[in-house]
Amino acid sequence: MNVKGHLEHIDEDIPVRDESLFLDMVYRFAVSAEDVIRSLRLNDYGTKEIDLGELICPDLLQDDNISVESMREVLREYLNNVKLDIEAGINDPNSPMLSDDSIERNTSRCNLDIVRWKDRVYTAEREELDLAVRGLEERINAYALNQSLALLGRIRTERGAVIPEILGLEGLRLNGALKGEIRAFSKQLYKAAGLKYFDDTELLYKLSFNACMKAAGWNELSDEELLEKLEEQKVPVELLKKYTGRDVNVKEKEVKTVTDIAREVGNQAERLSGCVNGESSVDFRGQNVHYIEMPTASYGSALKNLRDACAEDKNSKQPLLEGIPRPLTLKESFIARIMLPELWNVYLDTLLGVAYSSQDKNKFKINQVCRELAGLSEGVDRSYLPIDYNGFNGIELDRRNALYNRLLTREQFLAPHPAWYAALEGDTDLMKAIADHVYTEQRRSALGFVLCDAPQKDQLRHLCVDSIDNNSNADSYYDLVDGCCFLMVTPN
Repeated sequence: MNVKGHLEHIDEDIPVRDESLFLDMVYRFAVSAEDVIRSLRLNDYGTKEIDLGELICPDLLQDDNISVESMREVLREYLNNVKLDIEAGINDPNSPMLSDDSIERNTSRCNLDIVRWKDRVYTAEREELDLAVRGLEERINAYALNQSLALLGRIRTERGAVIPEILGLEGLRLNGALKGEIRAFSKQLYKAAGLKYFDDTELLYKLSFNACMKAAGWNELSDEELLEKLEEQKVPVELLKKYTGRDVNVKEKEVKTVTDIAREVGNQAERLSGCVNGESSVDFRGQNVHYIEMPTASYGSALKNLRDACAEDKNSKQPLLEGIPRPLTLKESFIARIMLPELWNVYLDTLLGVAYSSQDKNKFKINQVCRELAGLSEGVDRSYLPIDYNGFNGIELDRRNALYNRLLTREQFLAPHPAWYAALEGDTDLMKAIADHVYTEQRRSALGFVLCDAPQKDQLRHLCVDSIDNNSNADSYYDLVDGCCFLMVTPN
């Protein structure tokens, strides 16, 4: 049974935040710090030694730049400045048993400590305010994203599609700037509500900002280098000064005219729409052909079976690469689905290669007619093909410039999404035909473009397109030794 599908790698909800951005890392750091402090205060640890690594959000520690020690430093500095344990009478400042460690002073060692924290700091009124602020934040973000996407959709319909990688038009997300403002607002709200004891959420966010600056190595950058990082990560210069006190010398940039921008967009479209090595897909639309599914155990064995079958069929219509029958490209596979609708119900493996860099986790390359994959032997028994990423010939893209590993709306797919656009060789008519078939009232999100996590070594993987039951995702997570299904093209 044809059942490939990596739904576990896809987030079916359209995300409100983009985890690749620096400000989002700051937000996640600050939220995790708040959660750790709350956990220390509201749980009875008895005589247990505290392991901060167990309390910090696991997703945060997956970032190479963030460590348990960086969180410990922020907690200690914050708790040394905001001495709620003393102010609220949880601890006696004159007690000879009082610890010098601010983290320890905020750790409950008996149930009485927890009762005091709840009665004096984590009151019902504060909990109600926190819940209301979280709801406000979510509504603001959702409104901004939905309204901006609707506006972009209308403009694209009226003026034609543009390349998001140039203009960055993916919908308005206020997360970065909004998170810090929400923290400041919470502090003001606590005061206005007359709470006697409360945390300084604005200070904790500021300390988190500086910790992430240090972790990312931005403190060591020159003004010019730092400005490039701020622009790349969409961090307003004003926020840098607000949270770090650092002034940077902003140089005037060359002003681009409308003609300049149009030329850039045109060049980008041409770059993404062309095939590497001068090869191109065969367009079978309008031709009298038939498609035969050829499922096998691995990519290498599927190549051999395909060539053997084509050698026996003297009338085979299979596309050739240097005179040898080759698997279909992603574009050819979707054309096959348009011509033979039952093919939407099966997964299809393709000749499209996706190369990953071990040096830059954000960069990857697409080769629509990949010679390296076409040359695999039957006995290949590894998950991927080792390559030299820098020497690999392909269209290079940056995963920070679009949404990956999550389902796309019709508007996000047709924007066009840069990886889909490149993989389908710039065929916007085919993209619209795909969208018309996939998106329905019941299926408003689909067609995710699934990338692998940052690899330890440069590697090449093939792209598989999932069945429509699995949202027709373009998926490069599959190993070369997973079950493989090619299509053979024959006369009808």
